[in-house]
Amino acid sequence: QELIYTVGGQERRSTQVSPFMTLSLDIQKNDTTLHQAMQNYFAGETIKDYKTDEGLLTEVLRRPSIKNLPNTLIIHLKRFKWEWHSGAGKKEKIYDYLSFPFELNVHSYTVDAVHTKEGSSLINTVDPSQCQYDLTGVVVHSGTAEGGHYYSFIKERTEVAEKAKWFKFDDSRVTPFDITNLGDECFGGEEALVRGVTSHKKKNVYMLFYERRDTNKRSIKPLLDQLHASVPADLLERKSNADLLQGQLLNEPIYFDFLVDLFAGSMQHEPLLSMCKVLVKKCSEDDERFTMIKMATKFFSDVVICGKNDISILQYIEFLHGLYAQHVPACKWFLYKISTTHDHWVKYLLVECPKTAIRDHFASLLIQMLTTLSPEEANIFPPPADECVFLAKMADRKNLLNGESPFYFSEVEMEEMKAKGPELLQAIEKERHKKMAQRITQQALNFDELQHQCVSVIFMRYMLDIMEYTRKHWKQFHSYFRVIKEFSSIGHVQRAYMLSQRIIELLIDYYMGRYSPYHENNKLSTRCGIRDENTQPDLTYLFDTIGIVIRGCHTGATVDMLLQGGKIQRGSMMLESKPNDAYEEVLAPLEPMERYLLKEKHMFTSLTKQGFNVNVNIRIITHLSWEDQDYTYWILGILMTNFYKYRDKAIMQNQFHCISGLLKIDDSLSCWRTYLVLNWTDGMLAFVSKDYSNSYRASALEVPELVLTVLFSEISKNPRVAAYLYDEKSHYRDNFMSILRLLVKTAVRVASGTTDSEFVVRSTALLSGWESFWKGDMVVEKKWDGHFDLNAFKYKEGITLGNKR
Repeated sequence: QELIYTVGGQERRSTQVSPFMTLSLDIQKNDTTLHQAMQNYFAGETIKDYKTDEGLLTEVLRRPSIKNLPNTLIIHLKRFKWEWHSGAGKKEKIYDYLSFPFELNVHSYTVDAVHTKEGSSLINTVDPSQCQYDLTGVVVHSGTAEGGHYYSFIKERTEVAEKAKWFKFDDSRVTPFDITNLGDECFGGEEALVRGVTSHKKKNVYMLFYERRDTNKRSIKPLLDQLHASVPADLLERKSNADLLQGQLLNEPIYFDFLVDLFAGSMQHEPLLSMCKVLVKKCSEDDERFTMIKMATKFFSDVVICGKNDISILQYIEFLHGLYAQHVPACKWFLYKISTTHDHWVKYLLVECPKTAIRDHFASLLIQMLTTLSPEEANIFPPPADECVFLAKMADRKNLLNGESPFYFSEVEMEEMKAKGPELLQAIEKERHKKMAQRITQQALNFDELQHQCVSVIFMRYMLDIMEYTRKHWKQFHSYFRVIKEFSSIGHVQRAYMLSQRIIELLIDYYMGRYSPYHENNKLSTRCGIRDENTQPDLTYLFDTIGIVIRGCHTGATVDMLLQGGKIQRGSMMLESKPNDAYEEVLAPLEPMERYLLKEKHMFTSLTKQGFNVNVNIRIITHLSWEDQDYTYWILGILMTNFYKYRDKAIMQNQFHCISGLLKIDDSLSCWRTYLVLNWTDGMLAFVSKDYSNSYRASALEVPELVLTVLFSEISKNPRVAAYLYDEKSHYRDNFMSILRLLVKTAVRVASGTTDSEFVVRSTALLSGWESFWKGDMVVEKKWDGHFDLNAFKYKEGITLGNKR
């Protein structure tokens, strides 16, 4: 490496010789060949304000060149870079096209060539005939910056180079490779999809291996002989051969089948999948069956998983299903063992494994064990939160709020909650790590002690401890959340326990990532994201869990009912029920921070906009809105704002589904809620009151068509909606009719000359349906109750629905 600079009009050079293992080349925008990338690298870089040996600041050229040629030249292409977007760093991959030759001459990049070109006199250190290299290996990265897979193409070593074949090495799979396809496999660039759409090729060359031609002509036999000579003879003949033989035998299918038959035979030759028909509740530690289950499990963790044969792992998990079915002591032993020893293979099978079938099968095994233990541990679960203490706190708070709902918080209280968020999270995490350390260091329970422990609780604590770890593997975490969801679904005591572990807080914080209130003051947090530009995570089970737990919790109305002796007054109505979707068991209280998070605007805006699990969104919203006017107002403000703001059909349909769920709630607020959503002053009907007569493009009518379609579908589903729309038709019918006729007219024009008549059929059917409804041809089960007192319902300041009050 040379430093070239000028001092006092004289050129100075400083040379430093450094050994190198690889050449790491940047891929610049205009580089399309390896030669261009190498030329840019060896051209050097200019450094300003460099301090020379004389103490002067000057501009220098730092230029690398090759002094001694290696036998194997390894070239690394910098395919990954770190970009900053909106103040946050993000790793990105460079997919640009870059070709490379099978033969590479590097003479122009040597010290001799550089100085000869500049007219300098230098003793030759490199023979030009030794600068010719041949390609012998390629490492390819397939995937994105967030994750991917590496594999190689390698040229075999033969005495006759012309007869050498190429092979593809992909994990344990080695297959012949047609070298003529190398360009398509790893040059990168763009590829055509459908209808003129292009996309980046995800398979790109990452490393290149070139072997010097005068080197690869030599026989490799002396090298192998030299390698063998360096290993002690007894070790080479005994240890190596013994290890090789043992490894081969352990992974032989015949050995696998033999052990499965052996373990199954020890269970009195019962059929593999139905061997456990009798519930085993008690057994001794040296029970033959229990001993065989432990041996079978050890073989699985020590041998089967290490072999990483997908078919063998799947078959063996199915085998374990049969062994553990209805065997309570064995289930307790297994769950306790993996919770306290923290074996890595558990994380691998549940989160890291790239095979979905394996993750799902292992999750099913864990769920089976938790379900088996449920009836046995029901009486030893930790007691749920004390409802009497909860009600006392709510009563005190209600007095402070002068009769306001005790379930939600004032703006001042919410700001205080927000400020305490990071402290609360740190306290929770500190307590969790403390408990985790205690579980790791505590003395292992003996067999008799273990039978009296609630092992499900120990296991779920372990599951919650590794939740943050799963963010690194977000493309595979759905099986992990499936286990948490199924445990929460087992019964009331399980849901109460999950509430005691603040599961709602943890899951909402997990979903919101660096936008969580817990991280409010740390927006540049390095917390791992759970999505990328090409892939959305599977959050079905995460939101299922939130929905399941919330449906077992108190709402603002049920708290009021408890404070008033089990009943609540709503106008002239006396209520003594609970939300339609609530569980039959006693409802559990929510912690203050959970109630705050369930009214966190950013979370619900994102949740309803992206629609990861619309049905769960509806269940959460309808449960919390039951007999609660404040929450109804708040959530409608979010839904209507999203509806007005995002003119995207998918997003608008997500809002419609949630609004439809709100309209189906059967409580004393049903009529008020229907009026609030539909009214033609500032509700849904007002949305289509705009004059569309000058709209001639089909795209301009997509939104009103969607609104009219959804409202019409609600007529057959919700009698209250039908009654209101029928009784109020004089206010909106003329405008609806003009829009519907314009739709039909536009549809006919768009479909003219084409075979696609779906738009025409859809528009015509919609027009015909509304006309039939207005004529009274459709059955409306009841009339609109126009006598309910709107003034009895309070309209809070600051609440807006969409862009209107």
